[in-house]
Amino acid sequence: MTLIIGVRCSDGVVIGADGAATLGSTLGGPTVMQPVTKLQILEGTIVMGVSGQVGLSQLYCDRVGSLWRDRKLSRGVRLPEVQRLIQQAILVDAKEAMAAAETTVPFTGPQQAFMLAATASLIAVPVGGLNGTPELIQCNHVGMTEAATTDLPFVAIGSGQELADPFLAFLRRIFWPDRLPRVSDGVFAIIWSLLHAIKTSTGGVSEPIQIAVLQGKELSARILEDSELQEHRQHVLEAEQHLATFGIDSERETEPPPTLSQTDG
Repeated sequence: MTLIIGVRCSDGVVIGADGAATLGSTLGGPTVMQPVTKLQILEGTIVMGVSGQVGLSQLYCDRVGSLWRDRKLSRGVRLPEVQRLIQQAILVDAKEAMAAAETTVPFTGPQQAFMLAATASLIAVPVGGLNGTPELIQCNHVGMTEAATTDLPFVAIGSGQELADPFLAFLRRIFWPDRLPRVSDGVFAIIWSLLHAIKTSTGGVSEPIQIAVLQGKELSARILEDSELQEHRQHVLEAEQHLATFGIDSERETEPPPTLSQTDG
């Protein structure tokens, strides 16, 4: 299993991931789970997380990094064009992967064949150059892209998505129902969602948690240090402890509300 979460914020973009990779045999069965880094910083300006085959992840990251190296994501390029460029770049490898996977159907069955090529991505990228706008773009397994919006600022991909989506919706309703969160809020929400998934999943979503941000005046991307994550982990612990002490005492005696005759002057 994998869980990668992205949040578009008012002052940047945050992407977080769990740290478990499940290795498998050629017949599709899992063999061992190992810690792995799932987020990559490309050209110092792009954060990319990929759920799926490691080989495809490497190819996709190289394709997206090349767009920046070749100056195709320069000043003046609007978000729809950035989406098209990323989609065209990833489709090259996605089509080859899907075609190769189809040849395995007689041996593995259609579902396992699909899993061989089912690779999704989250990308935090500056749109309009280094002084532009940080955007969060999702790419599905066939390379189709979708940008996060103010109405739907969070995205989760991977097999842990079913655990994360409802929890993220809950956090948004409580903390930032009618606005974009700040980067600090996004880090907090992602860490809490990842911890929730790690504690409740049946396996495959695990520590270590990794968080990357795209923010700043010139939109630089970086991986947060463990010491920076510790404060947010502490906030999650305090929030859960506070919720644990909140309850409705059904046996508590309360004074009845005043009647109309009691309030008459």
